[in-house]
Amino acid sequence: MYRKLGVMVVTGWLLGEVGTSLGYSLDQVKVEWWTGSGVNRVLLVVDFWPYNEDADSFAFGYRFNASQITGLQLLDAVAAAGQGFSYSQTYGFVTDIWYVKDGQVYHTGYNWPLSYWSYWLSEDWGESWEYSGVGAGQRILFDGDTDGWLALPGDDYTSQPVTPLLPEVLTGDVNCDGLVDFHDINPFVVLIVSPAAWQAAYPDCPMLNGDINLDGSVNFGDINPFVTLITGP
Repeated sequence: MYRKLGVMVVTGWLLGEVGTSLGYSLDQVKVEWWTGSGVNRVLLVVDFWPYNEDADSFAFGYRFNASQITGLQLLDAVAAAGQGFSYSQTYGFVTDIWYVKDGQVYHTGYNWPLSYWSYWLSEDWGESWEYSGVGAGQRILFDGDTDGWLALPGDDYTSQPVTPLLPEVLTGDVNCDGLVDFHDINPFVVLIVSPAAWQAAYPDCPMLNGDINLDGSVNFGDINPFVTLITGP
């Protein structure tokens, strides 16, 4: 949790909130899964290494009805979901975080100066971050807040968590290779006939890429517009 390392704390406070945009929207974030129930929603972002963009960054969602929760309650709720996420504390500090996904184990533990976990706060779904001046037990989250944990080398005080985002919608690009061409034909057929099979084959691809007639859904009404899109000028 909160580490009383002077230079770390001062650096975190000086960094403040980074970025001047309006922030991400929740539907832009690639959320691994949601747990809990209720009208309020918060995110937990865990980045296992700061130097490879979002290759090992994961976001987890939590719903609740209480007016507020703590950062520690968020960690506990995500861990209690039993979907591969766990963490441990030593003397009140978060020292280890694990996430097991598709048989691959992501893990970083406290091993100064090789690694430690830094704690970050966001009010715009993880687009901009502020270094936390309190520990997870004292951190108060409200609807729309995001907590971030980043595994850092011991001499790096400036890197921030990277929030994993879904690919932007590109109409017709149903294999998500960045192009709309004949290579999208077979994936489009799978998408229409068996959306579940398509999603399994292209898990990070937005389904609305197949919404060719832009009516908000993917169905047989998109077939003729897709043919025109692929074969037309």
